[in-house]
Amino acid sequence: MTIAHNISIHPVFIFLFIISIFTGMFVQFFIVSMIVCIHELGHVIAAKYYKWDIPTVSFHFFGGVMETTEWMNRPINECMIVTIAGPIQHAFIFLFLNIVALFPIVPASLLLEIHYFNLLLCVFNLLPIMPLDGGRMLFYIVLKKLPYYFSYQLIVIFSLFLLAFLYVMYYYMYNFHLTVLLLTIFLFLENVRIFQERHFQFLRFLMQKKRINERRKVIYCQREDHIKKLIKNLYKEKQTQFHIIDETIVGEREIRDAFFDSRGYHMTIYQWLKIKR
Repeated sequence: MTIAHNISIHPVFIFLFIISIFTGMFVQFFIVSMIVCIHELGHVIAAKYYKWDIPTVSFHFFGGVMETTEWMNRPINECMIVTIAGPIQHAFIFLFLNIVALFPIVPASLLLEIHYFNLLLCVFNLLPIMPLDGGRMLFYIVLKKLPYYFSYQLIVIFSLFLLAFLYVMYYYMYNFHLTVLLLTIFLFLENVRIFQERHFQFLRFLMQKKRINERRKVIYCQREDHIKKLIKNLYKEKQTQFHIIDETIVGEREIRDAFFDSRGYHMTIYQWLKIKR
């Protein structure tokens, strides 16, 4: 089984590897790296089970990332399984360590240290902040209830506020810590980047959206509502029907066609229907 088309290692990751050798922190660096590898392997195995394409698995100073765009056109439940497959590996590591502890093979101090890093990475990764697994799980849950466009913006804004809140709480409880500050800055910049890409990601969603099931969502609208406003009401796993009050019913495919038409983008739904019907 091919894991990915290529494995990418960030220069900072290599730099930290070298630094760990000269500072006597190689054992800790190795432990964290192995846990991260096992975590990402969980994502990869689940993704390959569903036949996802994985262009790259990359390793950064903060952890690993399985890069793929498959989640755009896959069922939400499938995306959730692939996402949670990473954190589940921490439970397997915990069980494995407890089995090893039954035999006098590995020093108890080393096992305790591995337990510590395993728990730390698991808790950190499950924080409901994008692009961590906890943030992605929350995003998929919201996607089941809200349209894609609003779900995307909501989860990023929530991530930024939660990140700021957690850092302030940590600072007041434990004072300044450089590693925590760097992780906070990194996550903040990642969420800013994700927010800036919201329009691009929404266009990709519209172009790749598939009919996963037959569930329908009815949206009541006015004749004066613009196409560029109505298009934001599309759901990932529902077919949206737009009921124009006292007029007619319009399917989401027609709304998408109008949105990608140079004339329809700035039109109201009524103006578009007068041209096309």
